[in-house]
Amino acid sequence: MQNSYFVEQDNWDSPKKEAWIKRLDDTLQKVEGEVVLVAHSMGCCTVAQWAANYKNEKVVAALLVAIPDVLQEGFPKEIVGFDNPPVKKLPFPSIAVISENDPYSSVQRSEEIAAIWGCESLHVGKKGHINLASNLGEWAEGQEILKKLTCKK
Repeated sequence: MQNSYFVEQDNWDSPKKEAWIKRLDDTLQKVEGEVVLVAHSMGCCTVAQWAANYKNEKVVAALLVAIPDVLQEGFPKEIVGFDNPPVKKLPFPSIAVISENDPYSSVQRSEEIAAIWGCESLHVGKKGHINLASNLGEWAEGQEILKKLTCKK
C-alpha cells in the first residue's frame, strides 16, 4: 500500500506487550503527517494498549481486524503481558472487523471489546481469524472498509 509502514514486531509466537508497544511508538515517532493504523489480532491489542498509555496527535483512525479475546480460556500462554486489556475508549475513530467463526474470540466478546474501545463493529461473515489461512488473497473487502474509515476521519 502506498505511503504505508509495516511495524515489524519481534517474535510473533511469543509477543511481549511492552516491546510491541515501544516498537509501535518508535515507528509512529518517525512518521510525518496523519496516520491511520491498520492492525490484526495481537496488533489490535497493541494499538489499544499504546493508545491507553501514549499520546500521538498524528493517529487519526484505526482499522482493527480480528481482535482476539486475550482473556478466553485456552488463550496461548506464550503471549505475555496482554492479559489486562485496556477499558478505555480509543482517542480516534476506529472500526473493529469481526468474523463469525474466529477461533480467538466469539462474536459476542468481539462486540464487547469493540464497544469498550469505542469502535464501530463491522461483521464480515465467516472468515476465520481473517488471516492467510482464510484464503482472502488481497482482501478487497478489507480495502473497502479501510476506504470507508479514511473517508470518515
